[in-house]
Amino acid sequence: MTVGESAQGVEGNGSSDTTLVDLSNSTATVVTPSAPVSEPPSRAQLSNDNNLFRKLFEICTTSSSSSVGGGNGPQIGVMDVARVPQLADLIFQESRLGERLLLMTVLSHSSQEALASFISAPNCLRTINSWVVDFRDKGDPRDLLSALRTLSVFPMDVDALRNSGIGITVGRLRKLGADSEIRAACSVLVEKWKGAVQA
Repeated sequence: MTVGESAQGVEGNGSSDTTLVDLSNSTATVVTPSAPVSEPPSRAQLSNDNNLFRKLFEICTTSSSSSVGGGNGPQIGVMDVARVPQLADLIFQESRLGERLLLMTVLSHSSQEALASFISAPNCLRTINSWVVDFRDKGDPRDLLSALRTLSVFPMDVDALRNSGIGITVGRLRKLGADSEIRAACSVLVEKWKGAVQA
């Protein structure tokens, strides 16, 4: 995702909202309807959202010179392994489902080197595991599906699967998930991870 594109987000009310981000003049401007349409977002909410987007802009902009897609502006992914600790800090601090989806999108567009660094860092993948459980329990099934698709790009190994508990979570979703699309996505992940474990 590049400058001016939109990302789908969900807040606790169960409906999809559109988050628009303008990163064109080195500042992040965001409009995220996180409350019902009749209530405008509070100043504190907008400040928190702008802060998250500003930090993501800084992390992704410094990586844009080596970005996928020809370097035509900032990318939504992290390409520079040195920026992974900053992304991890944002991930550890985020509690809102919609913003977690945005961070999952950033992960899904990050380089394999950055992802390998992320999953090997303490508690990073464990945090993503807890997010998957939250998406299952509190979010829209489409959000859970999006999170599962993000997991498919992670370069998993036996230690990452074992230490994070993500393999167990996905395995349970594969067997007990109510939605057939979610069960299918989990089956794909389990098969992929079995291949990684056997390699």
